[in-house]
Amino acid sequence: MATIYEVSEAAGVSLATVSRVMNGNTKVSDRTRKKVEAAMAISPMLSRSL
Repeated sequence: MATIYEVSEAAGVSLATVSRVMNGNTKVSDRTRKKVEAAMAISPMLSRSL
């Protein structure tokens, strides 16, 4: 599993933004939320490539 750091880097957002998405904060735009969720979906691939 990828770390929050890897998801942040893959999505091109801050650690705080990844945390907000993971915690369901509504103050994240739909576009950004989708980028983070996409990065989280490929997270097993990120971990294997390191």
